[in-house]
Amino acid sequence: LPWDDLAPPPATDAGPIPDRLASSLGGPGWILGRPHPSPDGRWLVVERAPSGSETMRQSELWLADGEGTPIRRIDGDGAHAPRWSPDGRAIAYLNGDTVWLYRLGEPNAQRIARLPAHTAAEPSGRPLAASSVYTPPETIRVLHHPDNHCRNRPVWTVDEIPFEEYVRRVVPAEVP
Repeated sequence: LPWDDLAPPPATDAGPIPDRLASSLGGPGWILGRPHPSPDGRWLVVERAPSGSETMRQSELWLADGEGTPIRRIDGDGAHAPRWSPDGRAIAYLNGDTVWLYRLGEPNAQRIARLPAHTAAEPSGRPLAASSVYTPPETIRVLHHPDNHCRNRPVWTVDEIPFEEYVRRVVPAEVP
């Protein structure tokens, strides 16, 4: 990679979504991730995905100015996990099994690395057997997003719901 200190965004990176960004890129049918400010604060990069299940392959990355005005779509079709370069001139991100680099001011991102294939393994390190059984969790935590108008709950409330009940209630509404 072009720099050695790429790291997940710090906790301070999780600021609120500016109103301009929410009104232009959010709205019915879309969910915005938390904005990631550039090191100098002049730019934001944000993930945008359609609401619903299994929409990761349709997620997009958008560049906005520091006030939240969208400038351009960087990539789509599953782009996610953006990380700023230390100098704030480039954004590395993932799309599928590929690492891409978008340099500010350039028209297109460049593919810079392909990630190795991962094999699922048991704690012992042995590959999972084809007959391994997945056990779902007992409960699931659900965060009430402000754009979710399906439930009458305070914004950002976390509900713990029995997993089986969640599947019965949610899957029929999200599967065509």
